[in-house]
Amino acid sequence: AQDVARFVGAIFSGELLSSRSLQEMTTFVDEGIPYEGEQFGLGLVNYGDAFGKTWGKSGQVPGYSSQMFYF
Repeated sequence: AQDVARFVGAIFSGELLSSRSLQEMTTFVDEGIPYEGEQFGLGLVNYGDAFGKTWGKSGQVPGYSSQMFYF
């Protein structure tokens, strides 16, 4: 978990991506996919909730599941 937290922190702090790339990554669109309230960017999902912005990504393959959220 610490490696994912460090990676995500580096993305959003500007250590790994240019500001333009981060802006592209966090430009969310509604794709009409039936997950109420979720919008999709480049590699991220905008879950937005009552507490403010919540960005993340999840994935599953048989036997494994992972989730990452950035608040």
